[in-house]
Amino acid sequence: MNSNRKNSPALTKGELRKGVKSVIAQIGTDERIRAALTVAERIESLPAFQSVRNIMLYSSLPDELPTDEMIRRWEASHRLFLPKVVGNEIVVACYEATALRRGKYGIMEPDNDNSIDPKVLNMIVVPGRAFDLSGRRVGRGGGYYDRFLQPLAALSADSRPLLVGVGFRCQMFDSLADVAEPHDIKMDVVISA
Repeated sequence: MNSNRKNSPALTKGELRKGVKSVIAQIGTDERIRAALTVAERIESLPAFQSVRNIMLYSSLPDELPTDEMIRRWEASHRLFLPKVVGNEIVVACYEATALRRGKYGIMEPDNDNSIDPKVLNMIVVPGRAFDLSGRRVGRGGGYYDRFLQPLAALSADSRPLLVGVGFRCQMFDSLADVAEPHDIKMDVVISA
């Protein structure tokens, strides 16, 4: 994990989200592609990756670390899944390159009914607005991932998926303890570039 910023004691979640979004907007296309490639390589170098079969990724928005490279690299060797927003919840569905549609928030999601029980996932690659050195994550504010991850985080360590938070270096902080809330699910690993 990389860390390049410290929290201000007066920082609120809203201010943090707004500030990070502004910094991400300044990242150029080439730098985004390089960061995505580096993050994919770092995930592949995790010892746990060697035994992973079922991976849930996310379909990236313009202000998130792109996942196209991960999908391209892993679709032939792993079963890939993407989230779908149904009501206020995330449902996990099989990734099919030719069967995607724009969902509730303009995010590309599977256009199929091939949903699965998330307990079969071995790894979940999770976006966020900010992360810290201890794995704390601040999301976009809707709570979708926290609600989705809550039952999985409660499973025993050997039966739950590895939670991998990913982002750009500018999304890494030394500590988010001042803004973290009890419902914020911690990541097992955070990788940035």
